[in-house]
Amino acid sequence: MQLLRIDDPRDPLNKASRFELCALAKHHGIAEITYGSPLQLPDMVRILRERGVTSITIPDRPLGVYKPVVYNADDVRPPPAVLPVEPAKPEPVGKAVSDMNMTEMRKECKARGIKMERTDNLNSLRDKLGGQSHAA
Repeated sequence: MQLLRIDDPRDPLNKASRFELCALAKHHGIAEITYGSPLQLPDMVRILRERGVTSITIPDRPLGVYKPVVYNADDVRPPPAVLPVEPAKPEPVGKAVSDMNMTEMRKECKARGIKMERTDNLNSLRDKLGGQSHAA
């Protein structure tokens, strides 16, 4: 294929982007075509033609020329407000060693600086922690 001219020979409906087709359908009250619909572009164009909606104004986009899309001031929306991140909740204070599971006991040993072995089990970790509560 050879590009001999930069004019797009397609009709306006075929040139339109997905966003433009959805906006046109919304304007004419066609509920089948929405922004999140799984329809492909040719299906959208077919539905619009069946309903008699063919008049759409598309900005000039010559083939082979890169030009970033410039929206109107009305189309530009501010970014959504950034919600503050809440800090992680600490482990509940006062949990007894006997109530802890293996992972919690390993975390407690690490926090207290107690050396652990790969072969440690629940009973050996309980002994290393002295059976004391978390708050002690």
